[in-house]
Amino acid sequence: MDTKTEQYLQRQSPDHRLIIDEIRQLILTHFPDIKETGMIEGLWYEGIFYLATIGDHVNLGVGVKGLNADELKHFQGKGKPQRHLKFFSTADIHPEELLALMNLVYKRNQEVQENPPE
Repeated sequence: MDTKTEQYLQRQSPDHRLIIDEIRQLILTHFPDIKETGMIEGLWYEGIFYLATIGDHVNLGVGVKGLNADELKHFQGKGKPQRHLKFFSTADIHPEELLALMNLVYKRNQEVQENPPE
């Protein structure tokens, strides 16, 4: 864990820290090649995922490159490069469902990297 990641985690409330820790472990366990970077506003995972506390919840942001319209419906927001999921407590985390969505996002992002649009 780099210093900025550690500093970001230390600034979080206990409730937000539990949410971040659980989602972070899913990312680091299931995507072992992804690089985690701590930033002032959150944790960054190569533009594919991010974790950030926003007011009363934690956002798991996802890069939406390559996702079709039906796949985008699983996520909140209207951003073109990224969308998100909101977590208000650890009870909102359903690991199997969340991992399925993260796998989809990761796969689509990898496909775009391997076959960029012309």
